[in-house]
Amino acid sequence: MSATALSLALIPLLAATATLEDPIQPSEWLVLDGVDERGRRPFREDAVFATHLLRAEAAPQSGQVLRGSEREAAWTAVSTEGRVALRGRGAYAYAALEREQAGLFLAELRGAATLIVNGESVAGDVYRYGFEGYPIALRAGRNDLYVTGARGGFDLKLVPAAEGLQIGARDRIVPDLVRGERQVGPIGLLLRNVSHEAFRWPRFELEGPDYLRLVPQLLPVGPDRLPALGLGRVSLVLENLGIPEGVSSVPIVLREVQSGAEAALELAVRAPGERQRRTYRSEVDGSVQEFVVNPPQGSTDQPMRLAISLHGAGVGAWGQAASYGPKPDFWVVAPTNRRKFGFDWQDWGRRDAYDVLDEALRLSGVHASRVYVTGHSMGGHGTWHLAANDPDRFAACGPSAGWATFDTYGGRPEGSRQELWHRADAASLTFEVVDNLKQVAPFVIHGTADRNVPPSQALSMLEALAKAGATVEVHLEGGAGHWWGGR
Repeated sequence: MSATALSLALIPLLAATATLEDPIQPSEWLVLDGVDERGRRPFREDAVFATHLLRAEAAPQSGQVLRGSEREAAWTAVSTEGRVALRGRGAYAYAALEREQAGLFLAELRGAATLIVNGESVAGDVYRYGFEGYPIALRAGRNDLYVTGARGGFDLKLVPAAEGLQIGARDRIVPDLVRGERQVGPIGLLLRNVSHEAFRWPRFELEGPDYLRLVPQLLPVGPDRLPALGLGRVSLVLENLGIPEGVSSVPIVLREVQSGAEAALELAVRAPGERQRRTYRSEVDGSVQEFVVNPPQGSTDQPMRLAISLHGAGVGAWGQAASYGPKPDFWVVAPTNRRKFGFDWQDWGRRDAYDVLDEALRLSGVHASRVYVTGHSMGGHGTWHLAANDPDRFAACGPSAGWATFDTYGGRPEGSRQELWHRADAASLTFEVVDNLKQVAPFVIHGTADRNVPPSQALSMLEALAKAGATVEVHLEGGAGHWWGGR
């Protein structure tokens, strides 16, 4: 047996016998207000990166002044047992952590996007979803910690971790079981390799009722090992051989064969006509993603149609679908834009919407000529974006409280960089393709007192559509803010 194979075989034993210390929560920080511009931009200057991170020996000093592209500020000492306040998206915090010995930890960073440990960056839980920590290694001696991308303030806790493979207790993507459907899944689980060795790609077994079967697992496309101190996702597919009557949920356990790590899950059972959570494997990266379906209810003489409803920032697919009452002549399908905030339904988010549309057309049997797109807030922008770029895919569009473009909502870089952005991101220039919207019969909804997405966003699109000769229906709700109305 090779040394690597032996070390992997010992991982479960090490995990069971390790003695862990108390969590570490740094309390002495240097903080720097944002000196460079941030926001929705693909490139930016970063004075902290250039001055400190490129040179490990050049740690910040209290009172040291740094000049960025927008302003200058000084590193300031802060002592706190709780949340660290930062001003500006480009702000940084720095802490030096002395250790007598090396160790493995899970870094739980809440309220900020990025933690950099000794030059290696890992992701934080910027929206405070409650995700578990990212595996890191601390060395004996001084460890340099930087935090950036905060939304006002952040909390950082370093939790000592047992060495081995772990299955995340959160961030699981689990479909409902639908009566009468044999194919189930896929199920998406988050894996953490808390070790210095790559882990052979995991294999799973199912513990559950005899009417569920685990379909033999395929290895992922690409590397067949989970990297050291890395995260990965596994996709597992079940087969439904017939759920007994009266069963409303099914508990199962998925166990990784090599390490013994387990994930206990509860699968809801739905009738074919009920709202249901479904999953699929993304064509973008092979990951498991979810969408929620409201099947039609009642009878109708009208041809069946399908509405893709795009959620806004902070809203999940289940909540988006639940905002609709039953429709006799519509399938309502709510995709997810890679979490509740996601990619503004552009780039990967746009592809996610089309992946779900393809899944929904197969599921519903609706003709592709009877597809509609709608959405609220960020989803309203996604409605403009999808309909303007792909008008042949939609019979009509209904943006609600949607913003028009990054140029009108959020800003772009100035000068020559703006032109570079426009060339790289031409699909987001909604006003440049406004003629395409003439064939998708827009129905625009906006509250006149909306302070989140100002009504000027809708009015500017209405003006452009009028100049293009488009026929538009519009409803401006007097005195209404960003959220209003019933079902």
